[in-house]
Amino acid sequence: MKNTDDMLAPLAEQGTAGLPLVLASVGELPLPPHRVAAAAAILAAWLPDANELSRKMAAPIHQHLLPATVLTHPGFDEEATP
Repeated sequence: MKNTDDMLAPLAEQGTAGLPLVLASVGELPLPPHRVAAAAAILAAWLPDANELSRKMAAPIHQHLLPATVLTHPGFDEEATP
């Protein structure tokens, strides 16, 4: 696996358009060229709001909050859930 810092360094030059390629490379996942533009568009739409939420939740007033994450397993959890 490549050095993550080396792969992320060109990201500033590439902007959001290069992010799918960097993420796919770091995760050692194949990303066909025709999917790069679609992935970049999704990330460009999603990242500003995600970053704003991150900044908001990092404020001292919110530091006592914990995320509510629920992971279920179909079949197993159906018996436990009314």
